[in-house]
Amino acid sequence: MGDSSVSVCLDFFGESGPECFSEGNVVYVNRDHPLFQRESKKAATYVMYIARLLTQEISLMHETRNPRIAFNRQSKLLKDAFSEDR
Repeated sequence: MGDSSVSVCLDFFGESGPECFSEGNVVYVNRDHPLFQRESKKAATYVMYIARLLTQEISLMHETRNPRIAFNRQSKLLKDAFSEDR
């Protein structure tokens, strides 16, 4: 992300808590969330699940007024993260 940094914290916020959220440059992922519980049992889907959450929050950090721009940024981040040309 250029000269910006993002920290990730996997913590427990209860089953009914948010799937993830961010405060400043910290992304919090709820380990109690039912989707986290399900996806963490399968390595391939777990990596994609965490990547989706992180790119979602990073996109929202930069553009909250226009959802289309945020979704496009998320898509580009995911594409770059899973590019075969790494």
